[in-house]
Amino acid sequence: MPDNENHNVVSHFGGLAGHLENSTIKNISLYTGNIIGNDNIGGFVGAIEGGNFENITLNSNDIMGQERVGGFAGN
Repeated sequence: MPDNENHNVVSHFGGLAGHLENSTIKNISLYTGNIIGNDNIGGFVGAIEGGNFENITLNSNDIMGQERVGGFAGN
């Protein structure tokens, strides 16, 4: 849910996708503002359990959280 300062604010499992299992993702470019949350916060996906990722481009201003935070995936 966006706030009034053009941030993407989430509490758990934040990113383009919240949680992915055994997924194949290819050929994506993602440009985001700021992503702010509590845990499992990533620029692309909050949490990943298996899968294949190819040719992913991620440009983000800031990704901030309390636990399990990463540029591509939080966990």
